[in-house]
Amino acid sequence: MILMKIIKRNGRSVMFNPSKITTRLRNRADGLKVNADEMAVKVISQMADGISTTELDTLCIEIAASMVPVHPDYSTFASRLFVTQLRKSTPESFSEAMMQIQLSTGVLGDEFQLFVHTNKDELDALIVQDRDFNHSIFGLRTLEKSYLLKDTNDNVIERPQYMWLRTAIEVGGFNMNDVIGSYHGMSQLYFTHATPTLFNSGTSLSQLSSCFLIANKGDSIDGLFDTMKDVAHISKLAGGIGLHVHNVRAKGSLIKGTNGKSDGMVPMMKTYNEIARWINQGGKRKGSFAIYFEPWHADVYEMIELKKNHGKEEMRARDLFYAVWMNDLFMERVRDDEDWSLFCPNILLKSGIILQDLFGEGFKTSYEYAEAKGLATRVVKTRDLWEKILISASKQSNNHHFPILNGLTKLSDFIKNQKQIDTHYFIAHCEEDKIRTELKNELINYKNNCILIGPEGDFNQEEINLAIANNFKPVSLGNTRLRTETAGIVACHTLNLIT
Repeated sequence: MILMKIIKRNGRSVMFNPSKITTRLRNRADGLKVNADEMAVKVISQMADGISTTELDTLCIEIAASMVPVHPDYSTFASRLFVTQLRKSTPESFSEAMMQIQLSTGVLGDEFQLFVHTNKDELDALIVQDRDFNHSIFGLRTLEKSYLLKDTNDNVIERPQYMWLRTAIEVGGFNMNDVIGSYHGMSQLYFTHATPTLFNSGTSLSQLSSCFLIANKGDSIDGLFDTMKDVAHISKLAGGIGLHVHNVRAKGSLIKGTNGKSDGMVPMMKTYNEIARWINQGGKRKGSFAIYFEPWHADVYEMIELKKNHGKEEMRARDLFYAVWMNDLFMERVRDDEDWSLFCPNILLKSGIILQDLFGEGFKTSYEYAEAKGLATRVVKTRDLWEKILISASKQSNNHHFPILNGLTKLSDFIKNQKQIDTHYFIAHCEEDKIRTELKNELINYKNNCILIGPEGDFNQEEINLAIANNFKPVSLGNTRLRTETAGIVACHTLNLIT
């Protein structure tokens, strides 16, 4: 047997005793269907002379996590090892951890520090340390990487319970009763808050909002770059952005000041793509930008190709998420197999037409007026564009499109098509008896999430019960009418806001 030494946390070198690691693994495996002895053999076989106890703990966790496919209990096993390792390197109390974070980084807010100092004993007693064991190893690794506060040397200072309490203090408005309720709810995993809330609670820059919907400020150097600056500021503090860009001139459009031609939306999207990678939510995770555009824009074909995994790199911006705002007129022309006109907003503006500000009959009237005046830069078959949108959606694993059915298409045919391309959500605007009947007869067997959207009072109790029983989510929009009187094709996070 080869003798090995290990380096303890205090720097002292000692001889490695295999029985100690075996005993520790057996203790942590109590009540689980895992083979602690087999784990010990794997750990010892991968050890090297002079390994530190911290590295040894990490090795045990990684091997346990790698065995999760063997049995799910290995995830719990790895979590137990992770939590016990974290306890060795973090303060024993919440107030001590907050003090250490502030001394090292200075990031905590004054009101938060005062509250912790004033209520130190009660807050420390509130913590239930063993609830850290309720997290999976994947969850703990995610918290360690991005969510738990660290010192300037990148050492984790917080435990998960400290993060929950820090968040509870902020969202509870520094009211102890609300803090207690919020902490117990989050720490027992009944609910959680959005990432920016977990990142920034208690800090001097406590920006807690998750999603920001903004418009491009204008088709000029100042407008374009002012928008980029706003987006960067939001992303810096972990906000996700929904940005519409269809007021930007299309490729080939005249630039009056230079008499040159615009390169269109693609270079702009590539710039936003790099901003998302660069201003990466305070260095904790990649920025999240959802880009919205309408199907009448002349660059729509290029836009729906931007996330594809193949093709020329100069025509791709894969770190963004794309969504098309649909309208009834487009879907009517899909139904009737008619032509569809594409426009440059800059050309339309010269004739006093601003399609991006219109919806419903106003949109239809102005769109058809622009067609009649010959302002289109290109005329295509509507079904061809619709097909390209669906193909793009089916090949983008993180970017589902959501067809809106408004009595325009036979629902059963649509279901068959969507099953083929693996789109996971349907939204039906339920106003006609035919649609209601098909929802019951056709969608009843479709087990993915389905959302029914209708006007106030549109659903009777029988339909609501039927929807709930089959994993549907009935949602009433009251008197609200979505853009062009249908919900359109929207991004995942927007769907979550609706529901």
